[in-house]
Order: sequence, then C-alpha cells, then structure tokens
Amino acid sequence: MRWALNAVALDPDVFADRPTLSLSGGEMRRAAIAGVLATRPRVLILDEVTTGLDPEGRAQIHALLRQLNHDEGTTVLFVSNDLDEVALLASSVTLLKNGQTLAQGSARTVLGDAALLGACGLGAPFAVSLADDLSAHGIVLTHTPLTAEEAEEELWQAWKG
Repeated sequence: MRWALNAVALDPDVFADRPTLSLSGGEMRRAAIAGVLATRPRVLILDEVTTGLDPEGRAQIHALLRQLNHDEGTTVLFVSNDLDEVALLASSVTLLKNGQTLAQGSARTVLGDAALLGACGLGAPFAVSLADDLSAHGIVLTHTPLTAEEAEEELWQAWKG
C-alpha cells in the first residue's frame, strides 16, 4: 500500500493511519485512487478522476495514469467532461450522449472535429478552438493540435514557414 500512496503523492508516514474524515477533498480522492491501485489492477476504470484536485494534483494524476498505461501496461478507461483532459490522456475516445454512441475513434479524429463536438453541445479542447480561430483569420496550421504543447509546436512551425 505504501507504493500506492506514494504514487498519488500522499506520504505514507503521514497518511497511512489518518482517519478518512480528517482528509481534505483532494486527499480523499487521492486516497481512493491509492486504494484501487493497491490491488494492481490490469484495467483501471475512473469517473471524473481529477475533479476537486488543484492544478498540481491534476498534473500528478495525469502523469500517474500515463505511467501506468505506458510503463505497466494498465488499460485506463476514464470518463470526463473536460475535453482538454481527454486530449491530454486519451488515445481513443467514445463520445456518448444519453447512453447513445455519437462518435468513436482516435482522440485526434473525435476531439479534432469541432463541428461534431459543437453539435453534441460540447466545446472543443482549447487547442482545437485556437486552431479554428486562427484559420478564420487566415493562419492555417498544418495539423489540428489537441493540446497546448501541440498548438505551440504548430504555431512555431507556421511562423518558421
């Protein structure tokens, strides 16, 4: 269990014996994730996993999920309404509305389609919206970025021309 607490940035010497009700909301969320991780699941299913976490906590959980998936081969399935978070983490996306599948495919295909997302009542990830706004003003990027890092690279490439 110590490794699981460390994985979610909770010091085992401080948190292992603390009563649950003495934890903050973010600490409770991390402790719950640690409890699941302690079982070493091959498939991890999470619902709004970073809700209630501060930006640093979100980044730590994102890094943990990437590490579990890439380094340990854990399948990570997560539900999120935050499409910027989905763009950061997902390789494939299933878009659901009222229990119906509206779209399914690679993250780039589904999240890069601002018109599809808009028709579903969702805002596109920030980088996709930025690319669309730039295109409307005559600055066309080679590829539609999904993340801020990709947008930065595409802008750099467009500027170097």
